[in-house]
Amino acid sequence: MKTIAILAFDKLFDSSLTVTLDILTSARRIHRNFCGGTVQVKTLIYGIDKDHISTAHGLKIKVDANISACQELDIVIVPGLGITNPAVLEELLTTKTANKAIGFLKTQHKSGAIITASCSATFLLAEPTRNNKLVAVRYFSLPLS
Repeated sequence: MKTIAILAFDKLFDSSLTVTLDILTSARRIHRNFCGGTVQVKTLIYGIDKDHISTAHGLKIKVDANISACQELDIVIVPGLGITNPAVLEELLTTKTANKAIGFLKTQHKSGAIITASCSATFLLAEPTRNNKLVAVRYFSLPLS
């Protein structure tokens, strides 16, 4: 069985989380309807420090697991963080929460997981320069075959 993890932060964009969940659910249904059988994939929402997250609009979501008790995953998706201000983003990237998330993503990538992010969450995959300014985003390669 393949495992897809959604790494959820507090205050993330509601739509980034819910659309991701809707797309994964729809893909399973389409597969079942047109190909038959069940897709052997489970989707879990992972939190960083708490047993729930709250979205930007106050939607409370119970997480399935915490990154500290994580298994090896096949795919990790990081939805948009809900940040549109560069100064706020830079501040977030220096927090303990972001450092834990970045460590988790690096560990999962080294274990073979595909790492993907959307919107402002892509900066969690960025490489800081010597002066700590984020100047580029590095995307981990995605095998297409």
